[in-house]
Parts: sequence; C-alpha cells; structure tokens
Amino acid sequence: MLIDLDSLIEAEEIISKLAAGRNPLNGETLKDSSLEDARIVRCMFLVKDILKEAIENKGYIGRKPRRTKAREITPELLAQYTIIDKGISLSTFLQAINAINPYMKKISFGAVSDMLYKKGILVDSPYKDRKGRIASDDAAQHGIYNEIRWSPRGEYSAVLYNALGQQYLLDNLTDAIY
Repeated sequence: MLIDLDSLIEAEEIISKLAAGRNPLNGETLKDSSLEDARIVRCMFLVKDILKEAIENKGYIGRKPRRTKAREITPELLAQYTIIDKGISLSTFLQAINAINPYMKKISFGAVSDMLYKKGILVDSPYKDRKGRIASDDAAQHGIYNEIRWSPRGEYSAVLYNALGQQYLLDNLTDAIY
C-alpha cells in the first residue's frame, strides 16, 4: 500500500511530539494525564516508528513491492537523469537510470548494447583475445567514443558516452526494451 509521503512525514512529526508529551501545534507541555500512562506512550512511540519506516520506504507500508515486470520509460523518468559532462560507461549510465525508479524492472546492459549494435553505433571488437564491442567510426557524431585502457590482462578499448552520447541513450532507450 502506497501512502502520500508528505502526509506520512506530517503524521510522524505530530505523533513524535505527542509521545514526548508536547502539543504538536505550539510545542507546550500537555497536561492531559492520559498521555502520562506508559501503555499510551509506548503505543505512540510504536506508531511513530511505523511511520518512520514507511517514510524510509518512500511511502510503502509493509514489505516493499518487488520490481514490476513492466519497464515504464516515460519522459518524466528520463527527465530525472542528470547528464554528466565527462565520458561514462554504459554500465554507469544504466545504474543511474535503474536507480531512478527502484520498482521498475532493470534495463539490462545486453539489451542496450544489442540496440546500439543494430543501429551500427557499436561493432564487434577487432581484438582477437577480447570478446565484446567497441564504438564504430559513426558513433563519434553521437558522442560515443573508444578510450584505450589497461588492465592486468592487457590493453582494451572502453566505450564511453559523453553528454551528447548520454542524450543519445536517453533518446533511444525505449528501442532497447520494446
């Protein structure tokens, strides 16, 4: 069950003040003897803790819902992504996109990589000992480029997405999942 987050925050503040024996409207000490009863005070603190947990769960009461099967790529969701000025990997981009809506089924690296491959943005790696894909010559016009890096296994080419490349991903993300 999802409850409005602002309502939960306001309710938690009111209950916290009541449990502490304060008037939630003006902060003055309450003189009602029923609020001095230990059972009532314990109940108020219990309700306060439940409200606090619901706030931490972003408005969900009880168990958080699992990721839905539907991937809802809406303009509102994409508008929440902040484009980074430096070149980032596809993995970093997808981590940020998937974190925006934690209840949406994750968008996979493979689905986006396959979409870029079909569009000719990525091509098979020419390295014989390395499987994978690199940016094509045409990818640069979309802000997608290769950067040579080193690992314990040797040299490899990392595909990076600058601000223009990230915008390209945002504009074409729906092609990867539908």
